[in-house]
Amino acid sequence: MKDNEKFSDIVKEIRALPEPDYDKTFGKETQNKIYQNILQYERVWKKKQKRRVRAKRMTLGLASAVAILLFIMFNGPLNQENSALNDDQPDQIQKGEENQPSDSEKDETTANDSGTAASNKIIYRNAEYGFSFSLPKGWEGYTVVTETWEGTNNQSELVESGPRLAIRHPDWTAENPRQDIPIMVFTIDQWAALEKGEYHIGAAPIQPSKLGENNNYVFALPARYNFAFPDGYKEVEDILKGDPLQPNNVESDSVEITQQLQPTLTKMDGGNSFQYVLKNSSQQAVTLTFDTSQEFNYIVWKKDAEGTMVYDYSEDQSFDNTPHKKTIAPGEELSYTIDLGQDYERQTYILEVYMTSNEPEEDSSTKFHQNLEFTIN
Repeated sequence: MKDNEKFSDIVKEIRALPEPDYDKTFGKETQNKIYQNILQYERVWKKKQKRRVRAKRMTLGLASAVAILLFIMFNGPLNQENSALNDDQPDQIQKGEENQPSDSEKDETTANDSGTAASNKIIYRNAEYGFSFSLPKGWEGYTVVTETWEGTNNQSELVESGPRLAIRHPDWTAENPRQDIPIMVFTIDQWAALEKGEYHIGAAPIQPSKLGENNNYVFALPARYNFAFPDGYKEVEDILKGDPLQPNNVESDSVEITQQLQPTLTKMDGGNSFQYVLKNSSQQAVTLTFDTSQEFNYIVWKKDAEGTMVYDYSEDQSFDNTPHKKTIAPGEELSYTIDLGQDYERQTYILEVYMTSNEPEEDSSTKFHQNLEFTIN
């Protein structure tokens, strides 16, 4: 029997009910509300009957409502507040059903599943070497430990070295270590030499596995990195199967110039001569700009309580005001010799040397400073 046939007799009975009998114990206001609610419910039910997707739900709801109404009609007076159906109740039921997700909303939810999956990832980005690494959400709070890989030749001499970055799980402890994700960083030349067999890493005759490369670096996984099978090694294997490392080219200004140029200050044998060197240890050329012909400066201080200045090179020399540039190629260096002469008392001094370039920034106080303490006997 179809739903509309099933309830047709009930609807007819409701419509055939007499007008409120005000001679009974029901109050006039109460009987009016009962009658109005019955008619109102009939109208709501007719509207909902047209909704095929909700027919089953409305059938059960109507049967329950009719039973309640008949109970109210034939089982004695009720408290006025509790006997009358709330006029807003049909509207509330309708609003609740209208708030159910539509087919289009369900489709939109399905379409967003891929976005939800992406949100379950966290990204480690390394601007210095130019790559990103995708990690599961469970690795949130990870740390990165910087180590060093070493390469030796056939005579067991150390000939190459470079950084090894270990991405460490947040649950790692010294008592219960977990498997790190190790990433070896090679320059292009270092990787080429390794492939030629000019040096090797570790005792095993197995080369690292390449993960990716950009314009300056090659990233690789150490051979037998998980040979001890610590906790989490299987998870790391699964992560690496998903090609999580994405390299990106390193722009010339993306690497801090203070990391590219390494200053050193040493005392030369004999006399009071020193050598100040600024070496480009990166794989990129570095250009320094100067406002005058002066490229470096040095100051000699007495090592006393007052820190007395003895000599300032810039105050004793005259320089051309013509701006100029100096470009240092990878592996090359700028070298300056400082000769203090013999006009110094016997005591301890501090030699301070720094570049007068505009880099790393014009108002920087670093300027590749180097201090060296020396004593004249």
